[in-house]
Amino acid sequence: MNLLFVCTAGENRSRTAAEMYGGKYCGMYDLTDATLKWADKVYVFEKKHETYIMEHFPRHYGKVV
Repeated sequence: MNLLFVCTAGENRSRTAAEMYGGKYCGMYDLTDATLKWADKVYVFEKKHETYIMEHFPRHYGKVV
């Protein structure tokens, strides 16, 4: 399963989670359609990350946890 961890800058929370659980990490503003297409699950850390994905990448919103 491909896991993607998203935080605001992609430096602390998402990097730590990716190291602990495997997968990739990314900053919210570094997201691309290709990265989200790769992911089976997208883990976010704040409501604003979820909202950003919903507004900019609605077809991938169902993957957000």
